Amino acid sequence: RCGLSKVKTSARKCDIVQLSAQQRKEFFEANHIDGDVRASNAWGLYDISREKVVAAISVRKPMHKKWKGALEVARFATITNESIPGAVGRLHKVVEQHAQSTGFGSVMTYVDSRFGSIFAAGYEKVGFTLARQTPPRFWWTDGYNRIDRFKVRADKEQNLTEKQVADSLGVVKIWGCQNLLYTKQILTPLSPNI
Repeated sequence: RCGLSKVKTSARKCDIVQLSAQQRKEFFEANHIDGDVRASNAWGLYDISREKVVAAISVRKPMHKKWKGALEVARFATITNESIPGAVGRLHKVVEQHAQSTGFGSVMTYVDSRFGSIFAAGYEKVGFTLARQTPPRFWWTDGYNRIDRFKVRADKEQNLTEKQVADSLGVVKIWGCQNLLYTKQILTPLSPNI
């Protein structure tokens, strides 16, 4: 964010590679603030001179039914402490091609407002528009670990509220910032008969 990264690699000098589930998981666990999540496909920018992936993106069907027909960017990250100019644009071209070929009409993504101003600018540069801001996010913590909010939920079978489940696990809720929801319509390829 401050332009102080000592290592800078142009996205144009990298090859685009499809990542296996294991490669995706290892990259995002090491380089994304929230780690890895379930995804159907992932691609990376591979720096041939260093023989490693320096940026990656993963996609999935959105969890919310209201986004049916959209493809969600589940994760995007560059390698920690490095700057990869052009990474958002190069990887989003691949995502858009994938969306077109698999019948998705739009692409959407969430950007954490704590860290994502530079990514938000990158998304806007490649044609995304801000759709809305979500309420502040939350997690659970045991005082040492941050736990995903979906791991501590009310238990209807045992008639326990979310708070009762949290108390039984010894965790408390901690709050984060809002997410920015960005969307982009995907143009479907013209029919060859037109």
